[in-house]
Amino acid sequence: MDKWPQGLGYLTPIGEAQWYANGKSFRELWYPGLLSDVVYPTEIKVISSDSDRVIMSANSFLAALYPPTPPYVFEEGLNWQAFPTHTISRSLDYVSLVKLPSCQSFNQWFLCR
Repeated sequence: MDKWPQGLGYLTPIGEAQWYANGKSFRELWYPGLLSDVVYPTEIKVISSDSDRVIMSANSFLAALYPPTPPYVFEEGLNWQAFPTHTISRSLDYVSLVKLPSCQSFNQWFLCR
């Protein structure tokens, strides 16, 4: 379990760094142009499956995709701003939820959490 300091189902520090790097690369490709300095609700909406690991991935990606600019820096040295992350229930999540018919115990554990 030492590879998952917060436990299974959470993003590891390595995973957070990888998603942050992905967000940084995406920003380098699309700013300026597709992306603005400021997060506008008409420009981006974050929708995640209802899984802690996936929500953490989205937040890590967005931290690099939209670094705060003045006047949105609320804590000096903190290169992060809050994003509303919307989730969809597992019963409606047909994209990331893969039901494995050959593994009933996994399906029962996953769907009953």
